[in-house]
Amino acid sequence: ATALTSYIYRRMPSDHHILTSFIVRTESKGYGVGGLIVGAKELPNGSPVVICDDVVTSGRGMIKASRAASSERGFQTTACLAAVDRQEDEGRQNIERELGVPFVALFTGREFKQDELQPHPWA
Repeated sequence: ATALTSYIYRRMPSDHHILTSFIVRTESKGYGVGGLIVGAKELPNGSPVVICDDVVTSGRGMIKASRAASSERGFQTTACLAAVDRQEDEGRQNIERELGVPFVALFTGREFKQDELQPHPWA
C-alpha cells in the first residue's frame, strides 16, 4: 500500500497536490514519531480518508487500518481501494459490512489466473 499511495502522490502535478498520504503501521513504535499513523501532519483530525491497500483477501488489514486511523486521528473512512481483490475469504463483504463504506478494486484475482488471461492485440 505504501508503494501504491506514493506512486499516486508522486504522479500528480505539483500544483495539484490535493491528496495527502499516510501510513498505518501494523503496530505502534515506542521511538521516533511513535503511534500507528505516520505522516499526514497537515491533515486535520477528523478528515475524510480513503484506505488503500495492494491486495485484499479477507479485508482484515483494511478494517484494522481504518479503525486505527479513526481511533488515533479521528479520520473518517469514506471508501476502501485495493489494486487487487483476490475474491477469497469474503474480503469485499467484510469491509463493506464492518466499515459501512464502498470497496473498489482495480483488478480481481480471477483476472490474473493464467487460463483467463487474454493476449493483447499488440502482443
